[in-house]
Amino acid sequence: MAGAPTTAAPSVEALDALVERACEPPTGMSRAKQLRWVSGELRTALERGAIAPTAADSLALLFAPDTLASYLTAAGRGLLRRKPAARPGHASPASMRVREDCLRILGARAGITVTLPDRDTPKVELRPVVAAAGPRVAARTTSPSAWCMKARMAQGSRRLGEGL
Repeated sequence: MAGAPTTAAPSVEALDALVERACEPPTGMSRAKQLRWVSGELRTALERGAIAPTAADSLALLFAPDTLASYLTAAGRGLLRRKPAARPGHASPASMRVREDCLRILGARAGITVTLPDRDTPKVELRPVVAAAGPRVAARTTSPSAWCMKARMAQGSRRLGEGL
């Protein structure tokens, strides 16, 4: 089914209607944009053969666990992108979370239980912290009020020095 048009597919028509209902208020503009993005990626996954062709038969098959696992794998590898990306080999963890959230929202709206695959969350790598450079930075980092007081004192001393 790679390269085949999916506009007449029952699952795509049902998905389009579902997304439009999900994008109505009180859904915010940002979430609506994300829901449409995920819907477009699901369509692209069907077109490019990244998910089983049987997923085109119904919304339930489109939201089946194995179909969603294939979709998320393809999306995670960057295979569903339409534009070039800074990191073409993989999607960011934030993008993957948004995809999963949107799939849950759409599944709930359709009355379908969404089962997502377990994914390996990347380990967070902590970088060393740069030490404060000088008393001015140190005063600012200790407390805002101390920094304000020191700034006022410095401003006042400048004014005193101007008259000399």
